[in-house]
Amino acid sequence: MTATKSIFVLSLLILTSCNFFKKEESTKLRHGLQSINQQQLPQQQWIDTLNRRVESYSMNIYDPDKFLKNMIADTSRLYSYLRDNISSGNFAAQSFTLNMLGKNMLDNSNYPSAIQFHKQAYEAGLKAGNAYLEALSLNMMGVVYRRQSAIKTALEFYTRALKSAEESKDTASYMKKSIAISTEGIGGLYRALGLYEQAISSYKKSLRYEEQLGSLLGMAINNHNIGKTYALLGDYNSAIFFHERSLEYNYKMNSVKGMAICYSSLGSVEIYQKNYEKAYQYLEPAFRLAKQSGDSTYIVNSFENLGWYHMKKQNYDSAYYYFSEANGIANRIGYKAALLSVYNKLSELEEKRGNFLQALKYFKKANIYKDELANEKDRQYIVDLTILHDIENQKRVIENLEYNALLLQRAQKNKNFIILFLGLSALGLVFFIFQKIQTIKKNKIIHTQKEEMLKMQLELNTLQNERLQSDNNQKEYEKQMLQTQLEKSEIIKQNELLSMQKELDHKNRELAAAASYSIKKSENMRAFLHIVEQYKQKENAGDLIEKIQNELKSQTSADADWEQFYLHFNEVHPCFFKNLKSKNPNLTTNDLRLCSYLSMNLSTKEIASLLFSSAESVEKAKYRLKKKLNIEPGTSLFNYLFSNLY
Repeated sequence: MTATKSIFVLSLLILTSCNFFKKEESTKLRHGLQSINQQQLPQQQWIDTLNRRVESYSMNIYDPDKFLKNMIADTSRLYSYLRDNISSGNFAAQSFTLNMLGKNMLDNSNYPSAIQFHKQAYEAGLKAGNAYLEALSLNMMGVVYRRQSAIKTALEFYTRALKSAEESKDTASYMKKSIAISTEGIGGLYRALGLYEQAISSYKKSLRYEEQLGSLLGMAINNHNIGKTYALLGDYNSAIFFHERSLEYNYKMNSVKGMAICYSSLGSVEIYQKNYEKAYQYLEPAFRLAKQSGDSTYIVNSFENLGWYHMKKQNYDSAYYYFSEANGIANRIGYKAALLSVYNKLSELEEKRGNFLQALKYFKKANIYKDELANEKDRQYIVDLTILHDIENQKRVIENLEYNALLLQRAQKNKNFIILFLGLSALGLVFFIFQKIQTIKKNKIIHTQKEEMLKMQLELNTLQNERLQSDNNQKEYEKQMLQTQLEKSEIIKQNELLSMQKELDHKNRELAAAASYSIKKSENMRAFLHIVEQYKQKENAGDLIEKIQNELKSQTSADADWEQFYLHFNEVHPCFFKNLKSKNPNLTTNDLRLCSYLSMNLSTKEIASLLFSSAESVEKAKYRLKKKLNIEPGTSLFNYLFSNLY
């Protein structure tokens, strides 16, 4: 049953597409479809490859690699693969396959069939619920309409594709490619409408995405389009810059068509600037590459550009030759846009040659093609509106089906919830009754147990009270013992402190006695030196008295008793010198000596005697010491130094 349904859907799909095929292509397609029914399953290798690429979305139909190019060209395999995925209900694979079939029709200039395939691909993408497939299909329809110069319709599809891609918030590389294609297409349509600034903005946005993806083709196309738009704005330097960048990317890809387009555009820019010789240097390789590509469209454009070049150079016969060649090929392939352009240029050429009747004839022919193109665009726009309406209807139908399915699912969930709730309620009621009976039985047992426990509790309370009384007595005894020990420890500690205080007082007395002795000794020595000084002035006593005087000076020097005094002072006040040095490591021995005398509250006169110096020198030394210790003016040196004793 499933197989019959699949064959029916596939047949309907093919019949719909065939209504739009060209006559000779429809014949080929019928032969291809007949071979599908007789064909065995495709080789497993390419099927597995295609399946993997569908699952990973690595299907760049815009810029296909070698594998995808071969697949797009092989319609028999595509139809076979489509049939298998219709049977399996794989909508994502169906959408990709239908888009590849549409690309095949586009490459063969079968635009109506291409639109139908991409429309069906869009519907399959909607069923798959995949924003990328929707955007891909809409973009491809935009490409087809743009190729036909249906600007309004193409803009509509590109805009919808861009909206679908951006609203998805998907940052994968395939979605970035979709956004790049949409913005590039929108840029092209802005350019066609003469909105050049908006066109450049769209092209540059697309270029940023293509650069992120590292797509040489995307970068080549966008750079070329930006260059063409700058040329239309008259900014020829910018136009040349972007055309040369595009040419560089085309060389990297070895794209013959791309190089032909870039050379042709560079030649046009040079003609605009009247650099005709330089223009020819671009137009000649453009013509050669166009012929090498075998693409009639590019050959027509190259003939036309060469005719334009010769017309500007006033080589009217050569210009007529190239215009005539372009006209002949355009007539043969039905390239109406080129015919319109060539007839306009032929009219201009004949006018320059003075053949005004012939110029009028060509001008009328140009108007005929202009009207035909306008009528075709109007007819096409009506058809396009119908297709857009069908797409919107299809989307609404799918959304309604999804909404109804969601409502049904919710209703089923509600029904299941009610059944579950009733079942749980009944089960809860039974459990409640059973629990109630069990509770009554347990209450009887608990009542008996409580009476027994009450008796046991009374006995336990009696024992606990007795034990608590015993514990309290023990704690009171331990508390008294601890108090006694603390009192003894306090007495011992006070005795030790008293002993230490006595020892400290004894040492302070010794220190004071030593200082007093030093002062007295210094004073006596100074008095004796004064007497000796008087005798020195008498005759025959000079040498002997000078010797005695030097000996006495050595005994009365300030350093004579300092070492012994320092040891004794440091023993009594061990932290004094350490604290001072930590605050100012630059204090000298004389500074430390002065600090120790000042801390003992000795007068300036007493300190002068100990230092064997004058009272004025001591005052200066005290001033310098204050500065070294950073003591604020008005602060007593004694108070400051006394605070450092401990």
